[in-house]
Amino acid sequence: LKPNYPNPFRPSRHKTTQLVFDLAVPSTQTRLSIFSANGDLVWRADLAPLAARADHAVPWDGRNLAGNPVASGIYHLLLEAEGTAAKRTIAVVRD
Repeated sequence: LKPNYPNPFRPSRHKTTQLVFDLAVPSTQTRLSIFSANGDLVWRADLAPLAARADHAVPWDGRNLAGNPVASGIYHLLLEAEGTAAKRTIAVVRD
């Protein structure tokens, strides 16, 4: 799991931030989830089968599952694929 870009994510300046990752092996079930600092699920994407050894980028527009803008703060990104998991933090700054 690589750093998102831009980071920090400023929705007033960028439409999306790219969630970037690569996989050691092909994956038939890949999930990206974003959680708030208190552990609430904010956003989730279940992805189609993905190839190994290639960069994959998934855009996130800073909105939650209900389509509402998330508040400024630190969020936790979780990548799950083929029985493995990786975590990273994302900063959202609302101007």
